[in-house]
Amino acid sequence: SSVTTPFQDKLHAVLDEIMDLEMSLPFQEAVSLEDFPDYMNYVTTPMDLGTVQNKLAAGDYEGSFDAFASDVRLVWSNCMSYNAENSAISQHAAELSRLFESRLAQVPR
Repeated sequence: SSVTTPFQDKLHAVLDEIMDLEMSLPFQEAVSLEDFPDYMNYVTTPMDLGTVQNKLAAGDYEGSFDAFASDVRLVWSNCMSYNAENSAISQHAAELSRLFESRLAQVPR
């Protein structure tokens, strides 16, 4: 069913705003282990925005603001663990993280 709760709607709005940005594209799908075979040497729990979106739509985060926030934060921290700090993608992760935190702070708890 496509009926969403007010809780989901608020978090969807935050996620959609991030995913509408072109710089978020590399974060929207799981990292390809074929392209980056050593990825799992640096990252213990892979996460991507598409997975977060699916979990949110499925109601997996229902009532758990913190579980949603921690999955999104994992996307950024995984990126920074794997990539050089001064790389463009790590800088994009940092920028998206700042935007995410500022939007999240505006969501009524």
